Amino acid sequence: MLTPFADVIFFDPDEEIALSSSNISDVERYLEDPLSTRNIFYAIRIDGRFTHIRTRSVPVQTKPYPNLAVALMNQSIFELYNQSGTVVGFWTPSYASGLNVPGYHLHFINDERTAGGHLLDFQLINAVLDNFL
Repeated sequence: MLTPFADVIFFDPDEEIALSSSNISDVERYLEDPLSTRNIFYAIRIDGRFTHIRTRSVPVQTKPYPNLAVALMNQSIFELYNQSGTVVGFWTPSYASGLNVPGYHLHFINDERTAGGHLLDFQLINAVLDNFL
């Protein structure tokens, strides 16, 4: 199989919220408080300006493919500063842990499309959060 699993959505947000001076933990807590249920997937998109972004990327793997824990031993960590870009991802319920990481699974790409990766942390200046509930 070329793609055994993918989260895909035509993003049409239910809510748009202005954010300022927040970090990833603040945003995650803010999003979880109003969840009507923790038994469905939620899509998230944040467009804005970030003072700091930390991402990771795993290098290309070859057969026999290692499990994620082994592949992560060779990951690259990127520290990005003063970037405009987009954070996208999903909140996954715990019962779907065999399909995706429970909780938040977010990625970042800058506006120039030259840097990004799996999101580890961020500090934003101002942004717009789109939430698909």
